[in-house]
Amino acid sequence: MIDRDAQRGQTAEIIDRDKGGVAFARQVNERRAPRFSFSLQEMNWARACAADAFVKDSGVAEETVWRGSVSQWKNFGFFVLQFIIGLAIIAAFLSLRRSSAGQNFSPYILLLLAVPIFIAAKRYLQTKCTIYEITTERLKTTDGVLNKVTDTLEFYRIKDIERRQPFLYRLCGIENVQLNTSDASSPMVIIEAVPRQAGLADVIRNHVETVRQQKGVREIDVE
Repeated sequence: MIDRDAQRGQTAEIIDRDKGGVAFARQVNERRAPRFSFSLQEMNWARACAADAFVKDSGVAEETVWRGSVSQWKNFGFFVLQFIIGLAIIAAFLSLRRSSAGQNFSPYILLLLAVPIFIAAKRYLQTKCTIYEITTERLKTTDGVLNKVTDTLEFYRIKDIERRQPFLYRLCGIENVQLNTSDASSPMVIIEAVPRQAGLADVIRNHVETVRQQKGVREIDVE
């Protein structure tokens, strides 16, 4: 007859040995390959560094393609209007000076010339300080004389590009470039009074296609 108690003892001994071997193997593995724990911020920082390193190594860093300001020909009609107002003030001064009743007040009328001059100078500075910068990935528009505000439009959001040339602009060699976008905050962006020879519409169109291919962006019209 088979001694069942002895057989059970041998089986328990084998199981204990197996458990001990597994525990020992776990201890060895933990010593050889220690575990590391990283926070979410450290992982995001590491990913950002890796992305920057990839961009630098691949040579696709963002570059400035064109940079310029708005042409003052945009304000031609406005400047003419202020000039006419100035001439009207001078004419009023001369007419009052000839009359005997207005000789005492005529010099003060010339102070009104400061109004059209100030308005024209303000418009000139506002136009001069409007800067457009086109890079390989986005359009940057900077406005403001004392306080600067920069608005950025990503190229992959541009849906359509239009070139507009009023009669005066055609004579002066400038044009407006209208960008129809999918951005809810700015569905239409106009690059005003820029040189026609720069060909900004074609430059932007080429970079829009390049950025879309790089980012894998496709335009889908939903009716």
